[in-house]
Amino acid sequence: MVARIDPLFEKHIQTRIFNLKSSVCMRNLNPSDIEKMISVKGMIIRCSSIIPEVKETIFRCLVCGHYSEPVLVDRGRITEPTRCIRQECLATNSMTLVHSRCRCLLDMIIFFGLLIEWSIELIIFRCPIMKTRFVDKQIVKLQETPDEIPEGGTPHTVSILMHDKLVDSGKPGDRVEVSEA
Repeated sequence: MVARIDPLFEKHIQTRIFNLKSSVCMRNLNPSDIEKMISVKGMIIRCSSIIPEVKETIFRCLVCGHYSEPVLVDRGRITEPTRCIRQECLATNSMTLVHSRCRCLLDMIIFFGLLIEWSIELIIFRCPIMKTRFVDKQIVKLQETPDEIPEGGTPHTVSILMHDKLVDSGKPGDRVEVSEA
């Protein structure tokens, strides 16, 4: 199972669009700009701490213990399997999310009644079944640049989600141009 999962992420390619012809002023952002390629200039005023975000996970049947195929998480939504796919079981509503610790080795240790002190890293390293995969996420608050603020006006702000290698790439006070679709 691990051999089928790893190739999905070994060739993970990220593209970054930059130098768009024009940028949109924060004051002119509309709901119609959602899902369109736009560029916004501003100054970072706040960065959150790094937040782990689930990208891929698997489920385990509570009846027979069978592990599901990897399930990709799309925009924070996890599609939970409704039925165990193992032909001998086919139990409905029996699937539970497998968290990042390795349950299979822990279950074996408890089953055989062995009292062995393992480090968590060793347990995860020896686990043959991939569990939940996380990526880094950070929320950055972007404010209009001073030259875009009308006289006597309050600056507008937008919150931006940064993922993977863009996390911690800027700090408060940096002037940036963000392109996003």
